[in-house]
Amino acid sequence: MIAERLSSLRLRNILLAANVLMGVLVVYIFRTAHGDLGDYLPLADGILHGTYSMWYRLPVDIPDTFRNPGYPLFLALFRAIGPDLLWVQAAQVLLHALSVLLILRIVGRLGGLIAQNIFLLLLLPSINVLYFSTGIYPETPTMFFACLFLWCDTGMRNGWKRHVWMALC
Repeated sequence: MIAERLSSLRLRNILLAANVLMGVLVVYIFRTAHGDLGDYLPLADGILHGTYSMWYRLPVDIPDTFRNPGYPLFLALFRAIGPDLLWVQAAQVLLHALSVLLILRIVGRLGGLIAQNIFLLLLLPSINVLYFSTGIYPETPTMFFACLFLWCDTGMRNGWKRHVWMALC
């Protein structure tokens, strides 16, 4: 009886809509920028000034050895457009949504509709990952590329294209 209800396409659509509503609510509640602003934004600004340092304004070059440059480069891309963090937040929420869709595809390939519905049920109360998407944290882009890696691993035929895509992820 439970398996019959969990194998419903209608249930998947309802759960997907409920997750979208929960996502909109969480994004609205946590819409102000938060997180590691003090570390990542000066690094992004330093990159835009030609040095990988949050101390780019000093006359002596002091490189940063604590953080890797991936997320500051991501932020620098948006800081080049303008200082408003709304674009970063929007991009991260989009990456979160794409990650969920990729996971649904992966779970659908490996476990079918029942597994997708169980995933959506478990995702519904899990607002912690979406919370990171509205802040200045590297977790969301990392999650997206990890999901893209798994999608390539489970869905592409073995060959050079698969290996190139996985290496880029």
